[in-house]
Amino acid sequence: KAISFDEIDIICIGEGELIIVPLVEKLSAGQSPLKIQNLWIKNRDGSIVKTPMLPPIDLDSNPLFDTAVFEESRFYRAMAGKVYRMLPVETHRGCPCKCSFCNSPIQDKKYKEETGRSYFRKKSIKNVLNDVRHFIEDCDSEYLFFWADNFLAYSRKEIDDFCKGYADYKVPFYVQSYPATIDEFKIKRLCDVGLHRIGIGVEHGNEAFRRKVANRRYTNVSAIKGVDILKKHGVQYGCNNIVGFPDETPELHMDTVELNRILDPHTASCSIFTPFHGTPLRELAIKKGYLKNIDALAPTNTERSVLEMPFFTQDQISGKSRTFNLYLKFPKERWLEIEKAEELTDEGNSIWLELREECVEKYF
Repeated sequence: KAISFDEIDIICIGEGELIIVPLVEKLSAGQSPLKIQNLWIKNRDGSIVKTPMLPPIDLDSNPLFDTAVFEESRFYRAMAGKVYRMLPVETHRGCPCKCSFCNSPIQDKKYKEETGRSYFRKKSIKNVLNDVRHFIEDCDSEYLFFWADNFLAYSRKEIDDFCKGYADYKVPFYVQSYPATIDEFKIKRLCDVGLHRIGIGVEHGNEAFRRKVANRRYTNVSAIKGVDILKKHGVQYGCNNIVGFPDETPELHMDTVELNRILDPHTASCSIFTPFHGTPLRELAIKKGYLKNIDALAPTNTERSVLEMPFFTQDQISGKSRTFNLYLKFPKERWLEIEKAEELTDEGNSIWLELREECVEKYF
C-alpha cells in the first residue's frame, strides 16, 4: 500500500539500524542498493524488488543515544502537570500481546515467517542501566520515559536487578503496562527507586467484548486488583481506552466508562478506533460493511471515526470520546447534562466547553 504512492521509491520493511548507512552510501555513490537486505525497491517501470529480511537486531548492540543531533527543545515534555527535561530509555521492542487492533502481532508474524525469529525481545538490564547512566550523568535528564509496550514484561529477578542499579540515581520515571501484569513485588521495588507514573492499557470495559473483539484477555477483577496495588504504593496512573470498535454500541461503551470509574485513574484517554491495514479488526470492519472505502488510510486516533455503523454513528463516537472524562469525574446525576454535551451541535458544543472547564477546575 505504501509503496504504491508515487512519492515512495524505497521502503525499509524491517529494522533500519544495520541498513541505513549502507543505503545512504550506495545512493550517494549512484550505486544500486539491490544487495542491501530489508528493502522493497521500486523500479522505474513500477515493478518491486524485495530483498530478504534481516533477523531482529540484538538491542544490546546499539550504541548510546546521541542527543547532539536534536534541538535542545526536543527534550522537554510535560508529565503530570510539570515540564521536565525527559529522555527515552528503550527496554523492549515488540509486544507479547496479540491485540486485534494493533500492528505488533502482524510485525511479529512477519519476522517469524521471514527470519524464524520473534520480533519481541528485551534489552539486558546491564545495558538498560548503561543507558540510564548516560542520560542522567551525561545528558542531565530530570525524568526518564522507559520505552516499552509493557515494561513489566521483565521478570521479578530482572526488575530486582534493575532496581539495585537504579537506586544510585532515583530520578523519577514513567513506564507502561497492562492490567494483568501489575505485580506487587515489581511495583514496590520500582517505587523504592523512583517510579512516578504508569500508563495502563485498559482499552474496553466489557470483558466478553474485549476478549472476543479486541483479543485482550484479562478480567475486570484483575484490573481492579492491579490498580489497588498502585494505590497502595502511591503510584500515579493513567488508563488508555478506545471507543468505536467494530460491532461496539453506545451501551457497550458505557461499560468502559463504568470500569474506569471504579479504577479511578489520575488521567484517562479515550481514543477513537482506527482500522489499520493488515489488522484483524480492519478485515472485520470491511466484512461487516462498516468501512465503505476498503482502501481508506486509517486516520489518527483523535480524529473522526471512518467506520459507518448504523447502531453507533460517527457523531456518537466523537461525542463519547470527547465526554469520556466528564463521565468519569462527574457524579451520575450530571449524566443527562453530559449526554447533551455529546451532541455535535452549537448547543452541544457550548455545553461541552462549559462542562470541560468545570471538570478541569474541580478535578484536575
